[in-house]
Amino acid sequence: MKEINKDLVENFIAEVKQRNFLRDLYKQNTIEFDNYFKYSGKVEETKEGSYKEYEKFIIKNPMADKMREHMQLRWIEHRYKSNQKDKNYGKIK
Repeated sequence: MKEINKDLVENFIAEVKQRNFLRDLYKQNTIEFDNYFKYSGKVEETKEGSYKEYEKFIIKNPMADKMREHMQLRWIEHRYKSNQKDKNYGKIK
C-alpha cells in the first residue's frame, strides 16, 4: 500500500474547508432571483406601435436621425481605435 503524504492530506482538508466557507459566505451575501419574486402568471405586453411612433418622429425631425447615425459612427470609431491599441486585435489564436 502506498504511503500517504501527510502534507497533501492537510492541504486537501484545508481546501475543502475553504470551499465550504466560501459557499456559505456566497449564500449569505447573495439573493437568488430565481425564487425571489412571486409568480403572478401575468405576461408583460409589448408595445408594437413604439417603432412606428419612432418612424413618425424621424419623419418630422430628420436631424434627430442624422444625430443618431453620427453618434453610432463615433462610437464605432472609438471602439476601433481602442482595439487597435491591443496588439492581438484581429489575430486568430
